[in-house]
Amino acid sequence: AYTELLCAMLTACPVSGTNTAKFPEPGVPTEVFVLATPDRVTFPAIRSSFLIHQQTWTHMQKHAETSGQPLIAIVAQHRGQKDNEEGLYRVGTLGKVVGQSVQRNGRPEEGQMVALVVEGRCRCEIEDWVQLKPYKVGRVRALQEQEEHPDDREVRALLDDLQLRLKDLMQQSGDGQGNAPRVFSWLFGNRQNYRLPSSAGMAADVVAAGLQAASVPELQAVLEEMDKRKRLELVHNLVTSAQQTQQVSKEVAASLQKRSEREMREFTIRRQIAELKKELQKTMKKKPKSADSEEEEEEEEEEEEDELGQLKARIKAAKLSPEAQKVAKRELKRLSNMNSQHHEYTSCRTFLDTLANLPWSTTTEDAVTIDSAKKILDEDHFGLETVKTRILEFLAVRKLRQDVAGPIVCLHGPPGVGKTSLGRSIARALGRKFHRISLGGVRDEAELRGHRRTYVGALPGIIVQALQTCGTKNPVILLDEIDKLAHNSHYNPQGAMLEILDPEQNKNFRDHYLSVPFDLSNVLFLCTCNGTSSIDRPLLDRMEIIDVAGYTSEEKVQIAKDYLIPKQRKLHGLEYDPERKPKIVDVTETDSTADSEQEGADEKEASQESTVAEDEMIVAEGSPPVMKFSDEALQGMITKYTIESGVRSLERRVAQACRWAALSLTAKGDLPASLNLDEASKKARLEALKACVQPDGTLLITSQALPHILGMEVYEPNVAERLTTPGVAIGLAVSPVLGGELMFVEATRIPGSGRMTVTGQLGDVMKESCTAALSLLKTMTAKYRDTDSSMEDEVPRMLPRQRLVPAATSARITDLPVTSGILAAIEPSDFAKTDVHMHFPAGAVSKDGPSAGVVTALCLASLFSGYCVRSDMACTGEITLRGHVLPVGGIKEKVLAAHRQNLKLVLVPAANARHVFEDIPRSVRESISIHLIKHVEEAMDLAFQETEVTPGVHGHVQPVSAL
Repeated sequence: AYTELLCAMLTACPVSGTNTAKFPEPGVPTEVFVLATPDRVTFPAIRSSFLIHQQTWTHMQKHAETSGQPLIAIVAQHRGQKDNEEGLYRVGTLGKVVGQSVQRNGRPEEGQMVALVVEGRCRCEIEDWVQLKPYKVGRVRALQEQEEHPDDREVRALLDDLQLRLKDLMQQSGDGQGNAPRVFSWLFGNRQNYRLPSSAGMAADVVAAGLQAASVPELQAVLEEMDKRKRLELVHNLVTSAQQTQQVSKEVAASLQKRSEREMREFTIRRQIAELKKELQKTMKKKPKSADSEEEEEEEEEEEEDELGQLKARIKAAKLSPEAQKVAKRELKRLSNMNSQHHEYTSCRTFLDTLANLPWSTTTEDAVTIDSAKKILDEDHFGLETVKTRILEFLAVRKLRQDVAGPIVCLHGPPGVGKTSLGRSIARALGRKFHRISLGGVRDEAELRGHRRTYVGALPGIIVQALQTCGTKNPVILLDEIDKLAHNSHYNPQGAMLEILDPEQNKNFRDHYLSVPFDLSNVLFLCTCNGTSSIDRPLLDRMEIIDVAGYTSEEKVQIAKDYLIPKQRKLHGLEYDPERKPKIVDVTETDSTADSEQEGADEKEASQESTVAEDEMIVAEGSPPVMKFSDEALQGMITKYTIESGVRSLERRVAQACRWAALSLTAKGDLPASLNLDEASKKARLEALKACVQPDGTLLITSQALPHILGMEVYEPNVAERLTTPGVAIGLAVSPVLGGELMFVEATRIPGSGRMTVTGQLGDVMKESCTAALSLLKTMTAKYRDTDSSMEDEVPRMLPRQRLVPAATSARITDLPVTSGILAAIEPSDFAKTDVHMHFPAGAVSKDGPSAGVVTALCLASLFSGYCVRSDMACTGEITLRGHVLPVGGIKEKVLAAHRQNLKLVLVPAANARHVFEDIPRSVRESISIHLIKHVEEAMDLAFQETEVTPGVHGHVQPVSAL
């Protein structure tokens, strides 16, 4: 009996004989125990085995005793879902346990398992759940199957064909493995005359129970089908699919076997050929050979082996250097004596291909004319006159002397100012091929020099790969983002860049993969970077830095007109075609009847107006429109939606407007952006957008339409509102990402002991500048107090009276100069009785540098005096403890940042006068007031007065000849 039970556990058996158990009548609900089976569907008329936990068997017995119902419902569980109400199918099988035995489990932590044998009797459906925990009980009703006609010929034909297909499936599987399940062995075995049950429903259930390869949803569909004929058709389709899958698997296996035999035969023949060659070489060595005979043998070998012959011809045509020829000859000899199945054959062949593909002698002739180069630079870039002049100087020297080994040009500036495109323009002006290498994130020296061939999968470095791609010995290679080379104490690829860029060393550049020198002196290397602080000093000394600071607002407008807008119009299908003028569809006549019918309803009238406004933008098919921008719209886009020094964000905003235009010209009805607006806002939006449509059918983007197209303004062009209280000043800084930008400095004081706290993720240099500014202010206040009594009658006559910008509660000083008035308002005892907290906003961004000396001094003077710094002024400069203002870098970027924010006054160190006149465009100098200062007292005189300023350069201005 135990052996029979184990056999029942391994395979399902059809029910035979009769059963005296009384099952519920169809349609009458009964509460029974529910057993969930993951990835398995149980069918009626089948005796199935299950392995369950001891606790589940205990719950099953408990429910049978309390309810008097020995029946259980078996339902399948959805794949990948939990064992809950949503994860179980509703239709299952109602059956009775006819056998059980306790099984020993190899895992003690899982407890004992119970093997059940369940006899399925009928289909059932769970109408409702009585309970889900600790075990599942459901209200189940038995399902009534449809009656079948015993004389149905189509059903008989399906049964006969199904039996034939099952036998064929068993024959294909051989020993029962694969897609033919072992459960069919009891159907046929050695009895060839066995037939399926005559009942279509029972035959479908028996075969479906044995299709273990079918998926749970497919078997569940068979279980839920009440029509026996349709059920038989579903099972017939599943068996047909399994038969086809088995046939394909058999064909694939046969194909793989043939391929394996063919490869083995080829390998054996090659081994025999290799052995015959060795014997032939031994025989030929016994004969005396001359140089001519050796060349003849090589020519014969080239003719005999086409592959090696072609490789030798390519290497010969490449005109390798003497050392490379020696290495290539050695590797060719190894390759000719090596079997193609050898593990080093592929690496040796790849190395020889690399040598043959390198441009050892191929060059492009330079076609340098200064006039054509200037024309190309002007065509590709607007503005940047200083940069263009330096590039033309560089090209002029190249024209006069081809073999000049000058410094490597490095274009330095924020993103989006055109550094990469400048390199492409230089290559175009020289007539050379251009290749760009991105160095961002490169941290391994092997990526530059290549891997040694002893490593698996070795490749040459990116420099050699670039030469292979270009196919010439003298391309223009742009090393982009050289400041992003990763380096620390463990690796520093910048050391490898020294040999690549140094003209004295790259004549014999040795890649680790090639192991032979290659001349890089003819390559024109260009570099780009956003900042120079992360570049090692030895590498920086080999490069000439050319600053590409950025563009003014006027230059950005012109760039948008000449380059960005035409490019985006073309990308978005908004180019103007003069042969096909755009035509606007006239919908006013078609909607005239609707207007008369809806005249009395305000809401319907507004809805009709919205439809007309949107439909008026519909363009007839085949009539590509043109889109334009007004100057005011471009200016507003630059000042209110972008803040960078370059034009990359501006191009994204232009592309956004082009996408809106494309949607407006093709969509019907309300756009998604207008669906969440109230009627008044929606009407105002439609009027602004409707005004963009011109009489000739073109679209003109105006400044009034920008908020409806680009959304709310991102940046506030006027920053005056932030300087309404004492202790706030505006400085200027240079960021590697944005270029020049404003830097707000805030200070506050609290009762304390004179300590100073500085926050904002600052570097040591900037912290020292804050400390120096506080010490300077203390010194100036003490000195003023010592000389105040002796100068009391002379000060008003020495300088004219100035008017300060006071705080809301402070009195106006009218009888003293500005600096004296500020110092007079400071009480020296406040320094010892209060703690100062200085903060630099944007704390997530690290800041460092000496440029914050002047602004911190003004911020502290405003804090202790109670007077506000004027809101339209920004300053930069390093200070000493004596109050002198020292020069700083990035003057152009800083002044352009102040100009973008509509500031009127900028304080610059007098020692930077040359940069003011040489780097800053004339249009900017004539629209903003730039004061050159030498002492911090001059900064106080200008920062704490509210008089109007005059555009231009003022202060310590030297004669032009001296500059």
